[in-house]
Amino acid sequence: MNNNNMKYLQPLLFLIFIVSTAIGNAQDKLSQDWHYIQVDSTKQMWGDWAEPEWLRYFGLDAGDVDSDGNMDIISGRYIYHNPGGGMESTWKRTVLDDNVDGILYIDVDGDPYADIIAMALPDLYWYEATNENGTRYQRKLIGQVPATSHVNSQGFEKAQLVAGGPSEFVIAGNGDIYAIAIPDKEADTSDWKVTMICKNTSDEGIGVGDIDGDGDLDIAAGRRPDGEDEPKILVWYENPGNIDSLWKPTIVGESIHPIDRVEIADVNGDGKADIVVTEERYPGLEPDANFWWFGQQDLDTWQRNKIVTQFSINNLDITDIDNDGDTDLLTAEHKGTALELQLWENNGAGVFTKTVIDTGKENHLGTQWVDLDADGDLDIIGAGWDQHQYMHVWRNDAIKSLKTGMLYKEYPWTPIDASDDGKFLRVGGKLDYSLNKDHFPKKKHKNGFIKLGHEVDLNNAIGAEVLVERVQSHEDTKDLSIQFNEGKPILLPEPTLISEPATDYMFHTNIRMPVPLTHLKQGVQNSFKLMVAEDQSWDWPQNLVYAVVLRIYYKPVELPGPTKLIGIKPGDFLQKDQTLSLESTSMGDIVKVDYVGLYEDVNVQGDGKYRQWQFRHHRGAIANHLGSSTKAPFEVVWNTEWLPDQSMPVQLTALVTHANGFVEVIEPIHGLGLNRTSTVALVKPYGQEPFWTTRNGEHGQYLDIPLAVSENDKAILYWNSWSPCYSEGIRLNGTVQIPDRNTPCYDAYWHEEALKNVGSLKMGRNRLTTLKTPLHEGQMVHGMDVQWPGIMVKVKKENQEKSSIHISEGSYENRPHYIVHTQKATYYYDQEGGGFSRIIDRYGNDWVGYKTEPWDQYPASAASAFRGLPNLVFNSDDGGAGHPGHDKCVSEIVSENKIKTTSKSGLWEWEWIFHDDYAVLNILKVAEGKTYWFLYEGTPGGNYEPAASTYGTDSAGPRSDIPDFYKGSINWGNYQWAYFNKNGVPTTFYLAQVTPDQHVDMMSYLGDTADGASSKDGMTVFGFGRDKDTRPLLVGKNSFVIGLTDYPVRTKESHQRIATHINKLIKP
Repeated sequence: MNNNNMKYLQPLLFLIFIVSTAIGNAQDKLSQDWHYIQVDSTKQMWGDWAEPEWLRYFGLDAGDVDSDGNMDIISGRYIYHNPGGGMESTWKRTVLDDNVDGILYIDVDGDPYADIIAMALPDLYWYEATNENGTRYQRKLIGQVPATSHVNSQGFEKAQLVAGGPSEFVIAGNGDIYAIAIPDKEADTSDWKVTMICKNTSDEGIGVGDIDGDGDLDIAAGRRPDGEDEPKILVWYENPGNIDSLWKPTIVGESIHPIDRVEIADVNGDGKADIVVTEERYPGLEPDANFWWFGQQDLDTWQRNKIVTQFSINNLDITDIDNDGDTDLLTAEHKGTALELQLWENNGAGVFTKTVIDTGKENHLGTQWVDLDADGDLDIIGAGWDQHQYMHVWRNDAIKSLKTGMLYKEYPWTPIDASDDGKFLRVGGKLDYSLNKDHFPKKKHKNGFIKLGHEVDLNNAIGAEVLVERVQSHEDTKDLSIQFNEGKPILLPEPTLISEPATDYMFHTNIRMPVPLTHLKQGVQNSFKLMVAEDQSWDWPQNLVYAVVLRIYYKPVELPGPTKLIGIKPGDFLQKDQTLSLESTSMGDIVKVDYVGLYEDVNVQGDGKYRQWQFRHHRGAIANHLGSSTKAPFEVVWNTEWLPDQSMPVQLTALVTHANGFVEVIEPIHGLGLNRTSTVALVKPYGQEPFWTTRNGEHGQYLDIPLAVSENDKAILYWNSWSPCYSEGIRLNGTVQIPDRNTPCYDAYWHEEALKNVGSLKMGRNRLTTLKTPLHEGQMVHGMDVQWPGIMVKVKKENQEKSSIHISEGSYENRPHYIVHTQKATYYYDQEGGGFSRIIDRYGNDWVGYKTEPWDQYPASAASAFRGLPNLVFNSDDGGAGHPGHDKCVSEIVSENKIKTTSKSGLWEWEWIFHDDYAVLNILKVAEGKTYWFLYEGTPGGNYEPAASTYGTDSAGPRSDIPDFYKGSINWGNYQWAYFNKNGVPTTFYLAQVTPDQHVDMMSYLGDTADGASSKDGMTVFGFGRDKDTRPLLVGKNSFVIGLTDYPVRTKESHQRIATHINKLIKP
């Protein structure tokens, strides 16, 4: 999959390209059109859960975690799910169950589930999603590298170090650099190769690139001078073609202050790789950090060049952001008052000019280029250290996103004069429209320039884009470009979500790029020319173009109105047949309304993006949208029966065309959902093969079906193709479906075909292939091209009960666990212990925090093995039953939301029933003559911090006193419920006994040392039915409730609020 880290691949070719390319700048100057989005303002840091308390997270990367075609962000233990569209809606947050620092998004095993590399040094982990939404994970320890002075590393990169070998990444550990090779297969059971390749470096940034021009990736990094603590020597390491031994170092030069970030690129356009370096300053009170680039004279001789001296520079990324053929630099100040986000524009010779994109938002190891919305321009992501709670996105609006109030006009051109029945323009090769008059009349162009044929209005224009509807007709056709009038040709990039190299895949999509207004003319005098690169693997480059649409954006003007969408309100559920219409004070001024929605669906757009504003341009007009109307009240009916289940709310808006030609984007309706008995699963293909055309063989893909399928269910296949009349059918798990014969030859086609044998689908992995097209009358014919993203499936099941509760099997502390996922919490239930070792809220706080060691040591085990819930049985042959870490029980999943546990003696039995925001414990069987208690021994808010904690009971609250268990201070009482909270934590944990009794209950804090409650670690101890002589008092059957609220309880008002909530649960 394309992403910014592909900058490391084929580095020599990249260096040659940026020097020799003839394609010009798509913009006359750097884009100034950036829009800031605050993704998070409550992100916690490493030290909130573990020592050292000052430590923050270092990781920052992006990848499509939930397979919707939008790039999500990984930072530390947090995953931020891109909402799509303009990315201004809420970014849902998934918190990994463990306190790890997620650093890299990388495909480990080729399946459709997200893979993340995380560190808690010395340990390295692979986290693999267990669902397509990327909200649940299992982990595997993959290796170890030495911890650093900051515990975790500040240097890590994805890099294919050995050509043709397994994927790899590098990481710095305690002054050296290690390469980790991902196993070719069975990564979950195989050993991962961890090798030190660079000796005597640092724990900071690693640069990866081809320094010596031999076609493989070398490394540059800082080194500490002998006897010093900070890296001030720049060294490059030569790749010998393997990662089996240490690489040869060569000293490049020296910095003045510690080297922090490092990148490799040809800065001055001489075809040699140079090295860009930033300096870190701590505490950073003075602007004395230097920004350098070291120019390569030869491999042993380098010249140091200063870009600027300013406040500490702990951020760096590189790309050619203005498409002028040289490498530009992105950085940000980590210290100082301005905290500038800076773009340094290269003039091609290594002379840089600064543009300030934003100020006041601190970054550390941030400011990374990523095309988050897959629109063809690069956005920026960032994360802080001093301001660690913030996550940043700067959306690049060089290519526009739909937004309220946007005004534009469109000027479409279609090749109606082309001779082919499909009416497309051939670009490239022997049938190129500018060369072959039989394909396209010579009189319709002049030296390849075609008249747009519209009166273009540039008055009050603020920007322009071109949309080119492109079919990749012959693989390896590349560098499609368009030139308007006397302007420079504009390179139209390959679709960003197609596997590399994208030109090896068949696709049909609209490519969008900005057009400088200076390239255009007012009126009818505009013309354009289309071109592709001449080289192609079998000497016939060819793209097909179905339309060119010029879109002009305008300053806000006063339009008749206001206009709003009616028929549904924010927060409503969509109906099966949803009526949409328009309300306006000036209906007579409106000539057409096109309704569009932001939701997840099949990718008819052909760009691999499943969640987006669902429409496309086809043959110059809007298509595949919710519907259009040209008559007031502009009513359409949208059938949602086959709308896939949605993990995020749906938005709807309308594109309103006025009589003066302006198209207006009106205010959207937000927060729409589905409420139906059926479920519709959207199944996305993966493992798609390149060169997918049926004339040259059988090609295929995989589909993972997430549910059991029966003959009573329905399924539809969807895909884009070209020349489908030559299809011989589809084979699905060995069952062949005969194709629809009423399809065109030599033209584009969108398929929606019912799967005739639904039983050929199976839960889990499915193989789908297309059959080979045979010779026709002894001659090869074109065959059917299956275009990206392949063949998608929707499966519909009626009367499907939906549950947000999911129970899976996993492991924690090397013990088998059931992991229960609910909307409010993730519960780790020790199968043999019969109790909870972890209860993790949506923010990642573990309210129990059980650990195995130290085991059964008083008071030390208050920081480990004493912790748990409900810790039922004490001082008998079954002692330990109900407590994590013990082996007295057998547990089983009874239903999708119920776990039943029986003691191995058979004398005790209980069940847990899980709901979205609480869980119920029912004691079903008690050993004759025996008593028990219900204990919460854990860590409110995620760690032991009594001074920052509050609690309350049905007797009083909130309270902040600190009773000290070790020193004999315990609050005794008779309670029916209690709650616990910690400063800064936006949720509260509560527990309740359903049936009141007269037994003694207790509350206290137990530290893990003789210092008592003031110890650095320990646990809260709360007990129903625990008397002053440490005796259990509860008898017979009983029920208890535990749960989490969405609010903290720290005032009398919030105490009353939670009291009402708990009482409703236990006193219905």
